[in-house]
Amino acid sequence: MKKLVILSDLHVPEHDEAALDAALRVVAHERPDEVILNGDVLELLSVSSYGESGGLTKELDECRRFLQRVRRAAPKAKLTWCEGNHETRLWRWIQQHAGGLNGALTLPKELNLGALGVEWIPEDAQPSKRGRLLILHGHQIS
Repeated sequence: MKKLVILSDLHVPEHDEAALDAALRVVAHERPDEVILNGDVLELLSVSSYGESGGLTKELDECRRFLQRVRRAAPKAKLTWCEGNHETRLWRWIQQHAGGLNGALTLPKELNLGALGVEWIPEDAQPSKRGRLLILHGHQIS
């Protein structure tokens, strides 16, 4: 049996730092086989209709730091990121405002997920299954 840790709805960089620190201490203590980032890891206010958060570059930089922290907490674990509705904000923004960037500007590329060993599961390839466990992000449940 494999040990999983599932983290969801962090909303970096709008996250609660104390809660994130506590979660990463659990990850380090449990030494899971896999850490699943189950959607809305990023807030992406910069490409939403709700306002700015200092810009996309700041949000991506914060997310890179977060991913490095996860990797340090679980150096041997498989890391999987299931795209959530907040991550799709970037794609939707590009479709509405800069269609020529379609495919050129993606979160897996911008965050260099391959180099960090993070598997990206796009929303249209979900839900994810681990044995009999079905992993869904909140907006997918109806």
